[in-house]
Amino acid sequence: MLLTSSTFLKLLNNNQISLANVNLLIFHDCHHILNDGHSYQDIMQLYNAIDVKEKQPRILGLSSNILEGKYQDPAVLDDLIASLETALQSKAETASLVIPQRYGIKPKEQIIECSDYEDTTGLNQQLYELLEGSLDFLEECNIEIGEELDNRDPREIPRAALIECHNILTQLGPWCAACLADMFINQIDKIEKQKEFVPLQKKFLKLGSTTLRMVSKIFEEHFKMCDYSLEALLEYSTPKVAQLLECLRKYRPKTDFIIISEDLDLNLQRDDNDESDMSEDSDFSDNEDEDDDSKSPNSKQIHIAIKKVNPEDMNKPMDPFAVDEERCLCGIVFVDSQHEAYALNKFIEEACSWDEGLCFVKSTHLTGNKSTAKKQKLFKRQEDTLRKFRMQELNLLIATSVLEEGVDVPKCNFVARFDEPKSYRSYSNSKVRAFSYFLFFCLLITKTDITFLKRTTKTKKKFFFDSMRSYKQLSI
Repeated sequence: MLLTSSTFLKLLNNNQISLANVNLLIFHDCHHILNDGHSYQDIMQLYNAIDVKEKQPRILGLSSNILEGKYQDPAVLDDLIASLETALQSKAETASLVIPQRYGIKPKEQIIECSDYEDTTGLNQQLYELLEGSLDFLEECNIEIGEELDNRDPREIPRAALIECHNILTQLGPWCAACLADMFINQIDKIEKQKEFVPLQKKFLKLGSTTLRMVSKIFEEHFKMCDYSLEALLEYSTPKVAQLLECLRKYRPKTDFIIISEDLDLNLQRDDNDESDMSEDSDFSDNEDEDDDSKSPNSKQIHIAIKKVNPEDMNKPMDPFAVDEERCLCGIVFVDSQHEAYALNKFIEEACSWDEGLCFVKSTHLTGNKSTAKKQKLFKRQEDTLRKFRMQELNLLIATSVLEEGVDVPKCNFVARFDEPKSYRSYSNSKVRAFSYFLFFCLLITKTDITFLKRTTKTKKKFFFDSMRSYKQLSI
């Protein structure tokens, strides 16, 4: 019989079934037995009440993952397994470590140390002061939330937008912060014009959008005085971003490209297919049917990469990526948040359009969705993105943890963690995405964090493997 634990417990309590007549009990997600009040605990109490041991059914407990939640720290892993053994009256068995270590794909793994960001432009401090000033003002506002405000805090949306912009300024630099500010301006304006009718709510939305417009304008005025080149662009990003571009440069196909630049006609209509999924998983807008109108900051030219063809190459395959399939880029960059994925992808698109050594990169971003109302539409968009990635119409995904497990992706030869993994589970799940035998897995980390990361990663791995070796035999 296949039953839920609560239904099975009810049958036992009503004497409609007896444990003495059961030969085998299989507990799915057996680690739930450690949760107070779970029906697994009540079932085991009835199990232990059977006096004759021969009449007790055998127990098989299955757990998909115990390396999450409060148990992601290996320091408590040993106690967890011992507690499961006691609660289920069984012995634990884990997957053998020999087979994956001997036969599993071993990517070339590297921790890339990135220097801390030094603001040579003087722009960062100016933007920090602007954003923090507005955030301080919002915190100091004493507002009584009631029916007049539709029982909503008017500070919530502008505060969330300013905090995200502040975070991106720290993580990626002023270029990405200005790009994200433009996106937030469009989102907030849509809310104000189409969905918000409470006057005070509108005033706080205007406060947020005004601050973001100032961020975008200050950056534009500062940036337009520079020679627009890749070197100048990198001055407005963090060293992590520059290191990521250098990693991508190694996958350049054996094909020469030339970039042609033309002035951008600002009156041209944007491509209707250039949509962002930011509104799909965002608190700033429910307008998932509308395009994202944000543009790259201060982009006034278009750049087209054209392949150089020599006469002797006329008989060779026209697709430059078909010549050396193993070296053809197929990569994933994991980041912590959806807004970081959006801004980083925009920067990569801009940088690759200016550098002949990077113009082969075709990237997009892919994020998850917490809203059940929007999941169906976002799922279709995600499937379309993954289809293009599988067909190599795209060769680089900037993704959140949505791609760490459970999603079918092609054999990747490049996987990068742009941010420090939050747990060993996250680290291992992203690492195994590198399926190809010509693969490279890297962790991008700043100098301030690298000592801590090396120490904790080594300790966690050792403790994890030592703990698992202690539970390799099954005894029921």
